[in-house]
Amino acid sequence: MTVSFQDILWNDQAVYSNAAGLENAIEAYRAKDPFQSADIVAHSNGGNVVTRYMETDNSVNFHNFISVGTPYNMRATNGQPATDMLLSLVAGADRLNHNMNVINVIGSAIGDSSTDTVVSRDSALAGSHIFYGNVTSFSNLYLTGNDGVHPNQASSEQLAQILSTHLDL
Repeated sequence: MTVSFQDILWNDQAVYSNAAGLENAIEAYRAKDPFQSADIVAHSNGGNVVTRYMETDNSVNFHNFISVGTPYNMRATNGQPATDMLLSLVAGADRLNHNMNVINVIGSAIGDSSTDTVVSRDSALAGSHIFYGNVTSFSNLYLTGNDGVHPNQASSEQLAQILSTHLDL
């Protein structure tokens, strides 16, 4: 199942709204195929949407969550304090499925490891504040070269290899 969102704004309200939309999409799919467990992959702000969804609805047992290029600290640049969204996700982390494995995939611009051209390194790394100690395993993996540039991440060869390795594809 693939879900995309029309409202791709980088603000807390868009994340909450899209998390509710994700819940509706999953429930509609489950009405046709009543699955109880799955893996989930999200790119960019979709990682915040999925995290918010998983903190508010734990009816699906997600084994693996792979988050790619997610700005967990929203548009904060490197060295900036935690945003309200990050603090909210950290506060809800105890409601996550503690048996889940989380892989946070972080990109970088060519010649500039401080950003993937959209998401700052620190914002992507902030996922550790949410997941570390709240799930079975948490790790950061990195995309390099052209694959690490934000618009290229979702279709990159390196990400395909990560998905194949970690999702038994």
